[in-house]
Amino acid sequence: MGQSSIAAASTGSDAAASAGAARSGVSARPAPTVLWLTVAHGEAAAPVTRLAVLTCDPAGGNHPAAASACEELSAAAGDIANISQDSGFCTMIYDPVTVTAQGWWQGRPLTYRATYANTCMLHRQTRSLFRF
Repeated sequence: MGQSSIAAASTGSDAAASAGAARSGVSARPAPTVLWLTVAHGEAAAPVTRLAVLTCDPAGGNHPAAASACEELSAAAGDIANISQDSGFCTMIYDPVTVTAQGWWQGRPLTYRATYANTCMLHRQTRSLFRF
């Protein structure tokens, strides 16, 4: 339903930094996860009606369910389209919402945009990620 993109390539400097940290006995810091999440009513990504910032490791930002959202995103290996669906039923009323996610998942660029038939379908398919 949505388009998700995660760049998986690491740079030589990433590998060198990790190797250097391993040699010095210092553990490398986890790669950053920072996502800007938006929700807009309709089939366009603007105007934005809600916005949240999600950080993981540790979970935070201004997202009200940051820990759950980070866990669900982690279980999907950072691919929003692969978050396991919540069970339940939604009405067949067409009241579209468009969501976006932009930022970094474990240091890799992440871009996602999708339009869902209604808010119920959005929450069912993305669980807590866009519940703010």
